[in-house]
Amino acid sequence: MALTSTPKLPEANFERIKSDDCQVAYNFFRDGQADNIAGNVYKLRFRASGVQALEKTGVITNSRVVFALTGPDKSTLSAGEYQLTLVQILAGGVERTLCRGTLSWYVSKGGTFGMIDPQDITLNFVTASQELIATLGIVDLGTLGSTAAAAQAGTYAQQALDAKVLVEQKITEANTLAVQVSQDKEVVAGDKVATQQAKSETLAIYQQALAVSTQARVFKDEYNAGTNTPNLSTITKAAGDFYKVSVPGTTTITGGSIAAKVGDEFTWNGTKWVHTPASDDSSGKIASLEERFLASKNLFNQATLSASGNFIHGGTGVVTAGASYAYSDYIPVTPGNYYGKGVIFHPGATGVGDGMRHVAFYNASKVFVSGGYDAWTKTVMVPEGVAFVRISITVGNADTFQFEAGNAASSYVPYSQKTLGSTLVPAEAVKQDTTHRLVTDAEKTAWSAKLGDGDLIHETVPASKNLFDQSAATIGFFIHGGTGTVTSNAQYAYSDYLPVAPGSYYGKGAIVQAGSSGLGDGMRHIAFYNASKVFVAGGYDAWTKAVTIPAGVAFVRISISALNLDSFQFEAGNAATDYVPFYPERNILTKIKTFELSQPQATLPDAGRRIGLMDVERVLVIGDSYSESYSTLVGKSYLAVLSMYSDWNVENYAKSGDDYDFILTRIKNNDPTYKGVGIKSFTGGGYAFLISFTNDNNKGVINSTDQLNNYVVNLKKVMAAVKALGYRPVICTEYHNINGANGGALVQAVLSQVAAQEGAIFADVYEKTRYLRGSDYAPFWEGSHPGPRTCTLFWANLLPYLKSLPRPKWGIKIYRKRDAVAVATVADLRYTDPVERARKFKEILVTQRAIATDKQNYYDALPTWYALPTGRIQTVGEYLDLMLGSTLAMPDYALLEFVINATAATTKKLRLFVGSTTATVYLFNRILNQWDAVANQAGFVTLTNLQDYLEYDKVSVLLHQVGGFNLAAPYLEFTGVEGKDYYARPLPQELRTSELLTTRNFNAGTTGWTVTGALAPFVPTDGARPTGITQVVPVSAGNYPSQTVTFSAAAYKRKAQLKVIARRNPPIFDYNQPFPGSAPITLDTYDNANVRLHIVKGTNNATFRELIGLHWTEAVFEFDLAAGDTTFTFSIMRDDADYELADVSLKIE
Repeated sequence: MALTSTPKLPEANFERIKSDDCQVAYNFFRDGQADNIAGNVYKLRFRASGVQALEKTGVITNSRVVFALTGPDKSTLSAGEYQLTLVQILAGGVERTLCRGTLSWYVSKGGTFGMIDPQDITLNFVTASQELIATLGIVDLGTLGSTAAAAQAGTYAQQALDAKVLVEQKITEANTLAVQVSQDKEVVAGDKVATQQAKSETLAIYQQALAVSTQARVFKDEYNAGTNTPNLSTITKAAGDFYKVSVPGTTTITGGSIAAKVGDEFTWNGTKWVHTPASDDSSGKIASLEERFLASKNLFNQATLSASGNFIHGGTGVVTAGASYAYSDYIPVTPGNYYGKGVIFHPGATGVGDGMRHVAFYNASKVFVSGGYDAWTKTVMVPEGVAFVRISITVGNADTFQFEAGNAASSYVPYSQKTLGSTLVPAEAVKQDTTHRLVTDAEKTAWSAKLGDGDLIHETVPASKNLFDQSAATIGFFIHGGTGTVTSNAQYAYSDYLPVAPGSYYGKGAIVQAGSSGLGDGMRHIAFYNASKVFVAGGYDAWTKAVTIPAGVAFVRISISALNLDSFQFEAGNAATDYVPFYPERNILTKIKTFELSQPQATLPDAGRRIGLMDVERVLVIGDSYSESYSTLVGKSYLAVLSMYSDWNVENYAKSGDDYDFILTRIKNNDPTYKGVGIKSFTGGGYAFLISFTNDNNKGVINSTDQLNNYVVNLKKVMAAVKALGYRPVICTEYHNINGANGGALVQAVLSQVAAQEGAIFADVYEKTRYLRGSDYAPFWEGSHPGPRTCTLFWANLLPYLKSLPRPKWGIKIYRKRDAVAVATVADLRYTDPVERARKFKEILVTQRAIATDKQNYYDALPTWYALPTGRIQTVGEYLDLMLGSTLAMPDYALLEFVINATAATTKKLRLFVGSTTATVYLFNRILNQWDAVANQAGFVTLTNLQDYLEYDKVSVLLHQVGGFNLAAPYLEFTGVEGKDYYARPLPQELRTSELLTTRNFNAGTTGWTVTGALAPFVPTDGARPTGITQVVPVSAGNYPSQTVTFSAAAYKRKAQLKVIARRNPPIFDYNQPFPGSAPITLDTYDNANVRLHIVKGTNNATFRELIGLHWTEAVFEFDLAAGDTTFTFSIMRDDADYELADVSLKIE
């Protein structure tokens, strides 16, 4: 049984029972450990030719679900191939597809039936007569009789097929049993001795064939069949050794005369040589690579893939046994460039994925070069000195594998040979009175077709066999085959009019595999039309693979799953063939003349892009348990807060216990740290914040002898690894320096120098926390791990660096309305900046470990929480859930923000899939400052007036549905010219001038301050104070301090820098009380606050606001003072919440 699955979902174990009963079992794992699935409901569906034949409900035991197929199923399932779909039934009947596969079911006239397991070699069925044609592995040889009466009637014959033995059993009504084996012996049923002898000989043939098909095969050398060089008769050999024919000829090495062709293989099975013919390959008839041009972007030639059973080890170059694998021929590559798999990597249930398992490097002479890859990967960077690679993949992916230049996945196209230039156009055809000529078509052309010298007639390129033009399809609707009616449905798309011929077959170019919700990759509806394109009754309204065109029909319009637009093929005939993209017949001379240029110039064509959550440019945080954030509440990690205030998508790739050495291993192995998704699944690149220090010290990498030397070596390796994946490193300090030991006192100096040398950004968290942390309140910390309050030390000191980054190229952010925000009209949900957005909306969950749901009452008593014996931690990550195909439950209002890599001036078309087909959709009109209702077109919104809704590069979408709704993963479709001004913001620079305030704090009370209202200095009850602070004051409505400052005049404007150290400090929550209950911090609350700085100069005044968190935060205000200024008055006031004020500083440059 062949199975494929999405990340983290089940590993499938297949069992065949010896009785008439069979069962399929799935074992569930999460993060490498058994996952208890008790309480869930799972169903297994059997479909044949798109029609469901059987549905079984599983029986669950702990982490295992079993589907038993018993006697009554015999009458339901006829012999044949079935597509399996494993689904989980969620709340409300919503289904989630977990795994798909195939199963072969056999039935004999003798009444036996069952499942064919993976070790059976080859099978076929004649289902109409219930006759079995299958491998000997299926034949119950035990019934062939110790007596004549026990022998079943039938004939047995063996034939060679790809070095395997196919035994064909046909049950007939005759009373004789004929067995033909390699010795051509034939006996009559009833002859007990002869029957047993035939049985033994047949078993021996089967066992020999099975050994050939399953043994480890080792490629030894090329073979000249004409001269028998090397001499296979005398050469030293072992079972599994094979030679590939490089020179054709006739050989008798197998004991008979074989006319061997190039590519044929001869395998030693332990007793004799077995001949395996090569696949038909016309590559020898095509000119050499150097003489051809305009090849497919897909460099992987399936026709030259090795036989299954081996891979090439990337580290050693040794051909090694591996039953699921095969390896490529030499693929030419260019040093310094990226190459990769053309679809997102999804590891399979048993670790077998659709990426590359091994990548071996070779120089220009095809001599092995060390340094390849030996872990599942999607992209590789080719080092200097490498001219070729050989990649090892799973055999099951050979038909759809794409290896292409670049590190961004693109849609699949088949491999194709390059074509002789002389077959395209003669030189005289382009002679014109021009200085500069462009002699190739700049559009997508038909050059990816395999063209021979005779394929071009009358100066044209023939049209593709694929008649389906995806660019002309309409998404979000289908056409009913019986009525011709266009019906809205976000899951479908329908084609333009496709020309067909009456009486002919037309069909889908691959076997139909039905999806989780009834969606397959065939055709769901087929509507007929006459020559005038008038609807004709009699179409199809069920999943089908092929149709016969009736008389009077000249066109069809087909409706398919919208997910299959990029890979759908509609072709003449009723037999599936390999996929090729659509293209019409092209006149070469016309195209060449169209693109002749009289002046040197370059035209950038409009780019069509589809961007989903996997494709956005993101900030990836890579580190240890501090960033994993397991000691915070759900949605309260420092990463979640950073993301909440940014247009960047933030993703977590931190893991408890890691140092930079372990981090490097995880990156190399594409370790699925959270929810089964590895780092290489993200395709958009961006910035990688690297934060590791404590574990490097604890594991001895940092030590008194080596100091920081080994630490820096490992850091640089990680930097190189993330650069290879498209991320620019941001090197960060932690909030402490290990008390200055083992080189820690120089960590800022060392890391800042590394950043300067490597062209990275240096983010110095420690510089602020060394005085902001001050004295600790132990219950706010789990050891050295910050909680919901103390993680402020991370996010508040990293946020300036995040704000300084350029705009992301692409982004998709998703938010829920906060429960406490009252809405009378949608106008109440307007916002002007990220802080106001955060007050009204909470972002869906950024990936993190977190305090378990039933332990959340301990968020202010972390040592007590950590002392609990079990069940302390949970894993969340709703962006990953959407990427993996789940939907999210949303409240009445949800907010989506899309960032595009363009502006209104350069965008030709922008269409958004908003994730819901039922919600009311609003776009925010920045010019009119209002939410405008727009049509929800089956989940899509097309922006027709970009100037109104595109805020430079961002569109804000509000979704509303009373009672809430389910949200699928949003995405955008963009057509236009990419590029914009990314306007990075400079970081605030510390002023090193003299302090202007003679009184900065309240250690001596309010002396030196002007108090409005009442301010009573106090010692914080939790004892947590910044360094040097003994008392603080509470700032509330009407109660605040002010000072007037004077300074000497200057003949030019000067920058002023005013710093405020403050915190919002809700009451400490008693963990003996229920959560959320009266807790001041819950999963829904907005916990931070603004400090309001009010400046007065004469009759003039101005107000500024800066953010503070739940722990001591330094809010920095910068403003310019005019030439000649000598004085102003400032006040530190409440804005949106009460807070505690500890210190104020003012400097002027």
